[in-house]
Amino acid sequence: MARLIYRLHDLRAFRRERVMRDRNNPLDIYGDRELIERFRFSRVELLELINDLSPQLQHATDRNGALSPTLQVLISLRFYASGSFQNTFADMVNVSRSTACRAIRRV
Repeated sequence: MARLIYRLHDLRAFRRERVMRDRNNPLDIYGDRELIERFRFSRVELLELINDLSPQLQHATDRNGALSPTLQVLISLRFYASGSFQNTFADMVNVSRSTACRAIRRV
């Protein structure tokens, strides 16, 4: 019995640790001209849109590193503006493709 408990303890030690990615905010990175090129909106228009949509997109908790409403809106706008694959702009803000897909669906 003690041997079984010891083995279970060893198996738990081999679990992978969760990796929380550093997500950059594109509003902080890009200038006004670059924002218009990438998202088809100016900084002021983006902030207004984000403020309007934030109550519906805000998660109840920040558990599991939930995406902020800002990133959800920017991911969606990038998809709508470029019409490219989700991988392209998911890499831009360092999220997975499935997370980008869920953000687009929510927005």
